[in-house]
Amino acid sequence: MKNVFSFLTILSLFVISCGNPGANTATGEMQTVENRDADGNLTETGQTVGGQKNGTWTTYDVEKGLPSSIKNYNNGALDGVSIEFNNRGQIEKLTHYKNNQMHGQYGTYKFGRPVETATYSNGKMHGTYRAYFNNSDKLQKEAEYKDGVQHGSFKQFNEEGQLVLEYTYDNGEVVSGGMVQQ
Repeated sequence: MKNVFSFLTILSLFVISCGNPGANTATGEMQTVENRDADGNLTETGQTVGGQKNGTWTTYDVEKGLPSSIKNYNNGALDGVSIEFNNRGQIEKLTHYKNNQMHGQYGTYKFGRPVETATYSNGKMHGTYRAYFNNSDKLQKEAEYKDGVQHGSFKQFNEEGQLVLEYTYDNGEVVSGGMVQQ
């Protein structure tokens, strides 16, 4: 039930963003596209303007009848939220794009739990990166990035949540740190 609620919430966000005011309709008419496999099963839906993807595009897992991905486009470039689902309909990856580059929140998930999260700016990691232990919400690593390079603190934790490694980086170079005494 929790997964259905998550799916419906995210789908609602897409519906709200579907207007896509950035679409350049001056280059052609908006057309709805439905791609099907050889057996007639729906594999992909979306809209094009001037032959380029615009708005929300959904691909489907033909065997399960569920969406396998939902992505937003503007004039053929990824722009907005992109979500990938596993074969059970659970979110596996959530990525924000701006003009075909990762820009904003990024996360991978397994069984509804985060595996890793990060923030990107113009295609480069920028901000806090976090990795989690499998099958738990416990933090394993946390690192700061600036323009795609480690800059600031790096911390690694054991499964009990105790800090075991701590480093400080300056533009990708370690300047201090090491193992933490227990």
